[in-house]
Amino acid sequence: DMFVAIKGFETDGHQYIGNAVENGADVILINEDMAKEIVKTIPENVTIITVPDTRIALSKCACNFYGNPSQKVKLVGVTGTKGKTTTTFIIKKLLLHIAEVRNWKTVIELHQIV
Repeated sequence: DMFVAIKGFETDGHQYIGNAVENGADVILINEDMAKEIVKTIPENVTIITVPDTRIALSKCACNFYGNPSQKVKLVGVTGTKGKTTTTFIIKKLLLHIAEVRNWKTVIELHQIV
């Protein structure tokens, strides 16, 4: 198990590292600026990873753990001052028709978007 220490507005997750290790965390992800203090208190069998920003590192870990799902998403944006609603309804109809013709088993719930 991995514990990610994140500095919050009121509480710093780094102060809970001891509890995390006691509860089975064998990998700790910490901010570089906290490393000198924390390394001395962690058992040798626990892996410590230091990074400049644990929030960014956590997002990258999650992406990799789940197979980078956002790379599989196709996104269409419609901008402008006139015709956005009409354009999105046309796109919705086209995508639903294509999905029906191709017998796709998985279709995004477009009716919830538009």
